[in-house]
Amino acid sequence: MQSVWNNIYSTISNLVNSILSTVSSVFDSMYSAISGTIDNIYSTVSSGFDNAVSYISGLISSAYSWEVDLISGIVAGITSKISAVINAVSNVASTIWSYLHF
Repeated sequence: MQSVWNNIYSTISNLVNSILSTVSSVFDSMYSAISGTIDNIYSTVSSGFDNAVSYISGLISSAYSWEVDLISGIVAGITSKISAVINAVSNVASTIWSYLHF
């Protein structure tokens, strides 16, 4: 009779251990899948943020270049037209000179 109870105990024990092992394996698989998905989401968000920061940094350095070009263009425009201003002032002075008969 003892051997019958030992067989029943052994069968139930093996069944319970098998169920526990299967449940543990399922939860480990779920944990791994969820962890992998979270890692992928983090990588995607992090990469996107890094790309956005890099793009904005590029705009900032480009803006400095644009500013330099704009100021250089204004200076070049004024410098190239200074002779025209001098000629215009000279013409006005000549006209006044001629009207006053100096």
